Amino acid sequence: MVVFAAMVLFAATPLACSQDTNAVLPTIGMEDVPITSIIDNFSRLSGQNYIFDSRLYGPTPNGPYHNCDGKIISEPVLTFTWKNMTAKQAFARLLKENGLYAVEMQNTPIVQISNVKLDAGIVDAELLGRDTNAVIPHIKMESLTIGAALQQLAKAAGIKVVIDPRLLKPSDDEDVSSTIISFRWENVTARQAIIALCENFGLDIVKDTATDTVRIEVKK
Repeated sequence: MVVFAAMVLFAATPLACSQDTNAVLPTIGMEDVPITSIIDNFSRLSGQNYIFDSRLYGPTPNGPYHNCDGKIISEPVLTFTWKNMTAKQAFARLLKENGLYAVEMQNTPIVQISNVKLDAGIVDAELLGRDTNAVIPHIKMESLTIGAALQQLAKAAGIKVVIDPRLLKPSDDEDVSSTIISFRWENVTARQAIIALCENFGLDIVKDTATDTVRIEVKK
């Protein structure tokens, strides 16, 4: 039996001191560092929220990594030294040199890191109602099923939704129901976070007109 540790944090104030995301960094050096770790560092320094395209970085937290032809490869491990760049410039250069794109998610300050330059999947966000909630300075989730993360976010947003049971319990199948996620986002609303997760993992937001119930479910 595998036990997943879970942590959810909605912080009233950011955990780290704010910094100038436009500051020029004299030297940026990496030696044998996995690309996902570099993306995480650059995103934090640049203030960019991101999520990996589920088709890029596999169905589970530990991979596999896919190239542009869809073939499974080892996650790239990089070594480089760059001079006099801002974190935003470094983030953009890293993606460009490794065939990756930052795809803007629908009406959110979150980008999807993908190896295909396509629009993120569109969900019917209107079914979640109007976004009247305040921006949350810091949202952190660690090792949760997608369903559990959506439940926490819906509660924070005051949105009544029914979560597909397949999203709440890890399975042995290599699909979205087996996915365990972790992320750190800043300055987003809970509704925006729900939209980003649904778009990234190809989930549907649907309304049962007979019961007037809004559901988040795995696409048929």
